[in-house]
Amino acid sequence: MSETPFSSSLLAPVLTALAIIVAVVLYLLQRERREMSYLVSSHYRLLSLEEEESITRDIQILFKSKEVKDPHLVVVQIGNTGNKPIDTKDFSTPLNLNFGDEASVIDYEIIKEETKPPNLYTEALKATSIQGNKISISPILMNAEDRLAIKALVAIFQGLTVEGRILGIKKIRERDTLESHRAVRKVVHIADIVAFGWVIICTLMTSELPEILRTQTVWGGLLYGVPTPLVFLAPAFAYALVRFSYRIIHRSLQKSE
Repeated sequence: MSETPFSSSLLAPVLTALAIIVAVVLYLLQRERREMSYLVSSHYRLLSLEEEESITRDIQILFKSKEVKDPHLVVVQIGNTGNKPIDTKDFSTPLNLNFGDEASVIDYEIIKEETKPPNLYTEALKATSIQGNKISISPILMNAEDRLAIKALVAIFQGLTVEGRILGIKKIRERDTLESHRAVRKVVHIADIVAFGWVIICTLMTSELPEILRTQTVWGGLLYGVPTPLVFLAPAFAYALVRFSYRIIHRSLQKSE
């Protein structure tokens, strides 16, 4: 059975749609994104009280002659994960690493080897201080991909949240949650672009497209007997399903934060 050659009447709309899709993709890649995120890269308890409590309950841990209850060693990375610099004037409050209402920060260290670029280390030493259950970071310039690594000794660690108000950034997210948001957004962007291209092709070839799809595509046999309106509407239903799923996943990610 000979194959029907690709219709020249389909070529022009497809090329037009591809050109517009490429323009949209380039725009999405080049647009400015302001973003700051954090990651607890390591965390461990120095003395487990759940195991062998009969032995550990009488043990005291001292730091500079001061008793430390339930000590934890926490390493935190915080950085500019967008593609635009965050200037000192963009901060309306300092950044605060909050380790929990009952926690107490005993000591901390800026990890020089994990802080990028090297000159950020010197600035961070001057900008960082302990404020009870928090480590406070005064506004400092953070270019794209700059990151700061902090090792903290914390008593009664209850989890970490990073607080602060920065121009153009609604929330400082934990990196794992942020990556989930990005993955979902990428799927939706792809669906948006495909749907946009389909609309262009349908607009330019309203009368010819269903017949071309039936006779000149590898899946055309599946479309025989399908009413013309459904040929146009099936992709629209699929797109609506992607958008609806995105809303559900997006809300669940927000609730999990």
